[in-house]
Amino acid sequence: MFRFENEYYLYGLAIIPLLVALYIYLQIRSKKRMQAYADSKLLEKLMPESSSGMQHLKFSLLMMALTCFIFALANPQIGSSRDKGTRKGVDIMMCLDIS
Repeated sequence: MFRFENEYYLYGLAIIPLLVALYIYLQIRSKKRMQAYADSKLLEKLMPESSSGMQHLKFSLLMMALTCFIFALANPQIGSSRDKGTRKGVDIMMCLDIS
């Protein structure tokens, strides 16, 4: 049986698509600003070490880490269900008087 101890933390996964949409919007906006600043050949000469692929990789790793963190907060549990059983037995007490 698989279950989460704190299911309400899983609602935090709803923030990930919002963050992805914000990231895409900011990337498009940044690209438009750079194109307004200079043409692409000049930008390649001005910023030779910039890599959009590395930015995408960093962001995707951050989103995967956030997803794992949210799942960890929800505390996944695997095992059988708990059943209350009845105990049979007698309580025995031994008393010694050493006087």
